[in-house]
Amino acid sequence: MPAAEAAGGLRRARLRAGVAGAYLLGVLGAAVAQPPTESQRILECVVDNLPDAARLESVSVSTAALGGGEGTPREIELDIAVRSHEGNLQARALVRAPEDLRGTAYLYRARRDGGADIYHHAPDLGRTRRIAGADSAGTVFDTAVTFSDLTEGMRTLRSSSVSLRPQRAGDPENVREFVVLPPPGADLQLSRIELRVRTDACAVVGARVYGAGRELLREATVPPDALRRDADGHWYPARVRVANPEIELVSEITVGRFAVDTGLSGRWFESESFHHME
Repeated sequence: MPAAEAAGGLRRARLRAGVAGAYLLGVLGAAVAQPPTESQRILECVVDNLPDAARLESVSVSTAALGGGEGTPREIELDIAVRSHEGNLQARALVRAPEDLRGTAYLYRARRDGGADIYHHAPDLGRTRRIAGADSAGTVFDTAVTFSDLTEGMRTLRSSSVSLRPQRAGDPENVREFVVLPPPGADLQLSRIELRVRTDACAVVGARVYGAGRELLREATVPPDALRRDADGHWYPARVRVANPEIELVSEITVGRFAVDTGLSGRWFESESFHHME
Protein backbone atom coordinates (compact mmCIF):
# COMPACT_ATOMS: atom_id res chain seq x y z
CA MET A 1 0.00 0.00 0.00
CA PRO A 2 1.50 3.40 -0.97
CA ALA A 3 2.64 5.51 1.99
CA ALA A 4 0.40 8.45 1.03
CA GLU A 5 -2.67 6.23 0.84
CA ALA A 6 -1.81 4.63 4.18
CA ALA A 7 -1.37 8.02 5.83
CA GLY A 8 -4.69 9.20 4.40
CA GLY A 9 -6.41 6.11 5.74
CA LEU A 10 -5.03 6.72 9.21
CA ARG A 11 -6.14 10.35 9.17
CA ARG A 12 -9.67 9.24 8.25
CA ALA A 13 -9.54 6.60 10.96
CA ARG A 14 -8.71 9.20 13.60
CA LEU A 15 -11.91 11.06 12.74
CA ARG A 16 -13.88 8.01 13.85
CA ALA A 17 -12.33 7.84 17.31
CA GLY A 18 -14.60 7.34 20.32
CA VAL A 19 -13.96 6.34 23.92
CA ALA A 20 -14.07 2.61 23.14
CA GLY A 21 -11.97 2.86 19.98
CA ALA A 22 -9.17 5.30 20.77
CA TYR A 23 -6.49 2.68 21.49
CA LEU A 24 -7.21 0.86 18.20
CA LEU A 25 -5.93 3.80 16.17
CA GLY A 26 -2.37 3.03 17.23
CA VAL A 27 -2.76 -0.59 16.20
CA LEU A 28 -4.15 0.40 12.82
CA GLY A 29 -1.26 2.81 12.31
CA ALA A 30 1.19 -0.05 12.88
CA ALA A 31 -0.65 -2.41 10.55
CA VAL A 32 -1.89 -0.16 7.76
CA ALA A 33 1.50 0.19 6.06
CA GLN A 34 1.81 -3.60 5.67
CA PRO A 35 0.40 -5.64 2.75
CA PRO A 36 -3.31 -6.47 3.23
CA THR A 37 -3.55 -9.37 5.67
CA GLU A 38 -6.24 -10.96 7.81
CA SER A 39 -4.90 -8.89 10.69
CA GLN A 40 -5.26 -5.63 8.77
CA ARG A 41 -8.73 -6.53 7.50
CA ILE A 42 -9.97 -7.17 11.03
CA LEU A 43 -8.47 -3.93 12.40
CA GLU A 44 -9.86 -1.87 9.53
CA CYS A 45 -13.27 -3.40 10.22
CA VAL A 46 -13.00 -2.30 13.87
CA VAL A 47 -12.15 1.27 12.89
CA ASP A 48 -14.91 1.36 10.26
CA ASN A 49 -17.37 0.34 12.98
CA LEU A 50 -16.61 3.52 14.96
CA PRO A 51 -18.90 6.53 14.41
CA ASP A 52 -17.64 9.10 11.90
CA ALA A 53 -18.57 12.11 14.03
CA ALA A 54 -18.03 13.49 17.51
CA ARG A 55 -20.11 11.97 20.30
CA LEU A 56 -21.46 12.74 23.74
CA GLU A 57 -21.85 9.81 26.14
CA SER A 58 -23.68 9.55 29.46
CA VAL A 59 -21.71 7.12 31.62
CA SER A 60 -22.02 5.65 35.10
CA VAL A 61 -19.06 4.06 36.92
CA SER A 62 -19.20 1.79 39.95
CA THR A 63 -15.84 1.11 41.65
CA ALA A 64 -15.21 -1.44 44.38
CA ALA A 65 -12.41 -3.52 45.90
CA LEU A 66 -11.08 -6.16 43.52
CA GLY A 67 -12.21 -9.60 44.63
CA GLY A 68 -14.95 -8.26 46.89
CA GLY A 69 -14.14 -7.04 50.37
CA GLU A 70 -15.68 -4.48 52.64
CA GLY A 71 -17.01 -1.09 51.73
CA THR A 72 -19.77 0.34 49.58
CA PRO A 73 -18.99 0.71 45.84
CA ARG A 74 -18.25 4.27 44.76
CA GLU A 75 -20.84 5.44 42.19
CA ILE A 76 -20.12 8.24 39.70
CA GLU A 77 -22.22 9.65 36.85
CA LEU A 78 -20.52 11.71 34.18
CA ASP A 79 -20.77 13.02 30.64
CA ILE A 80 -17.96 12.26 28.21
CA ALA A 81 -17.53 14.26 25.00
CA VAL A 82 -15.15 12.99 22.32
CA ARG A 83 -14.03 14.53 19.06
CA SER A 84 -11.12 14.66 16.63
CA HIS A 85 -9.41 18.03 16.12
CA GLU A 86 -6.91 18.29 13.26
CA GLY A 87 -6.59 14.50 13.37
CA ASN A 88 -5.92 14.27 17.13
CA LEU A 89 -8.23 12.77 19.74
CA GLN A 90 -9.73 15.07 22.37
CA ALA A 91 -11.98 13.97 25.24
CA ARG A 92 -13.66 15.82 28.09
CA ALA A 93 -15.23 14.16 31.16
CA LEU A 94 -17.50 16.09 33.53
CA VAL A 95 -18.99 14.66 36.74
CA ARG A 96 -22.74 15.10 37.31
CA ALA A 97 -23.03 13.04 40.52
CA PRO A 98 -22.38 12.52 43.41
CA GLU A 99 -22.81 16.03 44.70
CA ASP A 100 -19.37 16.19 46.37
CA LEU A 101 -17.72 15.60 42.98
CA ARG A 102 -20.18 17.53 40.81
CA GLY A 103 -18.31 19.82 38.41
CA THR A 104 -15.02 17.92 38.64
CA ALA A 105 -13.66 17.61 35.12
CA TYR A 106 -10.79 16.18 33.09
CA LEU A 107 -9.59 17.08 29.62
CA TYR A 108 -7.49 14.77 27.41
CA ARG A 109 -5.78 16.24 24.32
CA ALA A 110 -3.59 14.05 22.15
CA ARG A 111 -0.59 15.75 20.51
CA ARG A 112 0.94 15.29 17.09
CA ASP A 113 4.14 13.91 18.63
CA GLY A 114 2.23 10.93 20.08
CA GLY A 115 2.03 12.34 23.61
CA ALA A 116 -0.96 13.84 25.35
CA ASP A 117 -1.86 16.65 27.73
CA ILE A 118 -4.30 15.97 30.58
CA TYR A 119 -5.95 18.70 32.67
CA HIS A 120 -7.93 18.42 35.92
CA HIS A 121 -10.40 20.95 37.30
CA ALA A 122 -11.31 20.88 41.01
CA PRO A 123 -14.46 22.99 41.58
CA ASP A 124 -13.98 23.19 45.35
CA LEU A 125 -10.60 24.88 44.79
CA GLY A 126 -11.69 26.81 41.72
CA ARG A 127 -8.53 25.95 39.81
CA THR A 128 -7.31 23.89 36.87
CA ARG A 129 -3.97 22.09 36.71
CA ARG A 130 -2.10 20.01 34.16
CA ILE A 131 -1.46 16.39 35.18
CA ALA A 132 2.27 15.63 34.88
CA GLY A 133 5.14 13.83 36.60
CA ALA A 134 4.23 11.80 39.69
CA ASP A 135 0.58 12.83 39.36
CA SER A 136 0.36 10.70 36.20
CA ALA A 137 0.23 7.59 38.39
CA GLY A 138 -3.01 8.78 39.98
CA THR A 139 -6.47 7.46 39.22
CA VAL A 140 -9.24 9.09 37.20
CA PHE A 141 -12.14 9.91 39.55
CA ASP A 142 -10.81 7.32 42.05
CA THR A 143 -11.63 4.49 39.65
CA ALA A 144 -9.54 1.56 38.39
CA VAL A 145 -8.40 3.70 35.43
CA THR A 146 -5.20 5.75 35.80
CA PHE A 147 -3.84 8.68 33.81
CA SER A 148 -0.93 6.51 32.67
CA ASP A 149 -3.46 4.16 31.05
CA LEU A 150 -4.43 7.01 28.74
CA THR A 151 -0.90 8.15 27.91
CA GLU A 152 1.28 5.01 28.06
CA GLY A 153 -1.34 2.84 26.38
CA MET A 154 -1.59 5.15 23.39
CA ARG A 155 2.19 5.56 23.13
CA THR A 156 2.69 1.79 23.19
CA LEU A 157 0.17 1.20 20.44
CA ARG A 158 1.48 4.02 18.27
CA SER A 159 5.08 2.75 18.34
CA SER A 160 4.46 -0.97 18.27
CA SER A 161 4.37 -4.13 16.22
CA VAL A 162 1.11 -6.05 16.06
CA SER A 163 0.46 -9.70 15.27
CA LEU A 164 -2.63 -11.84 15.00
CA ARG A 165 -2.43 -14.84 17.31
CA PRO A 166 -3.31 -18.16 15.61
CA GLN A 167 -6.60 -19.63 16.69
CA ARG A 168 -6.35 -22.47 19.18
CA ALA A 169 -8.55 -25.46 19.82
CA GLY A 170 -11.65 -24.38 21.70
CA ASP A 171 -11.41 -20.70 20.73
CA PRO A 172 -14.73 -19.12 19.62
CA GLU A 173 -14.85 -18.79 15.85
CA ASN A 174 -15.93 -15.14 16.04
CA VAL A 175 -13.18 -13.97 18.44
CA ARG A 176 -9.57 -13.26 17.42
CA GLU A 177 -6.66 -12.14 19.58
CA PHE A 178 -3.93 -9.61 18.77
CA VAL A 179 -0.58 -9.25 20.53
CA VAL A 180 0.95 -5.76 20.55
CA LEU A 181 4.66 -5.43 21.40
CA PRO A 182 6.65 -2.20 21.66
CA PRO A 183 9.87 -2.11 19.62
CA PRO A 184 13.14 -3.08 21.38
CA GLY A 185 14.61 -0.22 23.37
CA ALA A 186 11.39 1.78 23.51
CA ASP A 187 11.09 4.00 26.58
CA LEU A 188 7.75 2.57 27.66
CA GLN A 189 6.50 1.03 30.90
CA LEU A 190 4.34 -1.57 29.16
CA SER A 191 5.76 -4.81 27.75
CA ARG A 192 2.74 -6.03 25.79
CA ILE A 193 -0.97 -5.54 25.17
CA GLU A 194 -3.32 -8.35 24.23
CA LEU A 195 -6.57 -7.42 22.49
CA ARG A 196 -9.64 -9.58 21.83
CA VAL A 197 -11.87 -8.64 18.87
CA ARG A 198 -15.30 -10.04 18.07
CA THR A 199 -15.13 -10.29 14.31
CA ASP A 200 -18.89 -10.54 13.71
CA ALA A 201 -19.37 -7.15 15.41
CA CYS A 202 -15.98 -5.58 14.58
CA ALA A 203 -15.66 -4.60 18.23
CA VAL A 204 -12.96 -4.91 20.88
CA VAL A 205 -14.30 -7.07 23.73
CA GLY A 206 -11.21 -7.50 25.88
CA ALA A 207 -7.72 -6.21 26.64
CA ARG A 208 -4.87 -7.20 28.94
CA VAL A 209 -1.96 -4.85 29.66
CA TYR A 210 1.33 -6.22 31.03
CA GLY A 211 4.15 -4.30 32.71
CA ALA A 212 7.90 -4.44 32.17
CA GLY A 213 8.11 -7.42 34.55
CA ARG A 214 5.34 -9.18 32.62
CA GLU A 215 2.94 -8.62 35.51
CA LEU A 216 -0.71 -8.01 34.69
CA LEU A 217 -1.43 -4.29 35.12
CA ARG A 218 -4.99 -4.00 33.73
CA GLU A 219 -7.68 -6.23 32.35
CA ALA A 220 -10.73 -4.88 30.54
CA THR A 221 -13.60 -7.11 29.47
CA VAL A 222 -16.93 -6.58 27.72
CA PRO A 223 -19.59 -9.11 28.84
CA PRO A 224 -20.97 -11.24 25.97
CA ASP A 225 -24.43 -9.66 26.29
CA ALA A 226 -23.15 -6.06 26.54
CA LEU A 227 -22.69 -5.17 22.85
CA ARG A 228 -25.34 -2.84 21.42
CA ARG A 229 -25.97 -1.17 18.04
CA ASP A 230 -26.73 2.50 17.57
CA ALA A 231 -29.22 3.94 15.07
CA ASP A 232 -26.55 3.94 12.34
CA GLY A 233 -25.66 0.28 12.88
CA HIS A 234 -22.38 0.78 14.79
CA TRP A 235 -21.63 -1.73 17.54
CA TYR A 236 -20.51 -0.37 20.90
CA PRO A 237 -19.96 -1.80 24.41
CA ALA A 238 -22.76 -0.83 26.79
CA ARG A 239 -20.76 -2.22 29.74
CA VAL A 240 -17.02 -2.60 30.38
CA ARG A 241 -15.30 -4.08 33.43
CA VAL A 242 -11.81 -2.70 34.19
CA ALA A 243 -9.69 -4.48 36.83
CA ASN A 244 -6.55 -2.89 38.28
CA PRO A 245 -4.54 -5.43 40.34
CA GLU A 246 -1.94 -2.77 41.26
CA ILE A 247 -4.37 -0.83 43.43
CA GLU A 248 -6.86 -3.70 43.91
CA LEU A 249 -9.83 -1.90 42.38
CA VAL A 250 -12.38 -2.90 39.77
CA SER A 251 -14.68 -0.49 37.92
CA GLU A 252 -17.89 -1.35 36.08
CA ILE A 253 -18.51 1.23 33.34
CA THR A 254 -22.01 1.49 31.88
CA VAL A 255 -22.96 3.66 28.89
CA GLY A 256 -26.48 4.95 29.46
CA ARG A 257 -26.94 6.91 26.24
CA PHE A 258 -24.90 8.66 23.60
CA ALA A 259 -25.51 11.08 20.79
CA VAL A 260 -23.44 11.35 17.63
CA ASP A 261 -22.73 14.54 15.63
CA THR A 262 -24.10 16.82 18.34
CA GLY A 263 -22.29 20.01 17.34
CA LEU A 264 -20.24 19.96 20.52
CA SER A 265 -19.00 23.31 21.77
CA GLY A 266 -15.32 23.91 21.12
CA ARG A 267 -15.12 25.41 24.63
CA TRP A 268 -15.44 21.88 26.03
CA PHE A 269 -12.01 21.01 24.66
CA GLU A 270 -10.05 24.11 25.67
CA SER A 271 -7.94 24.04 28.84
CA GLU A 272 -9.39 27.39 30.00
CA SER A 273 -13.08 26.44 29.70
CA PHE A 274 -13.55 22.63 29.52
CA HIS A 275 -14.96 22.50 33.06
CA HIS A 276 -17.96 24.77 32.40
CA MET A 277 -21.32 23.11 33.10
CA GLU A 278 -23.01 23.61 29.73
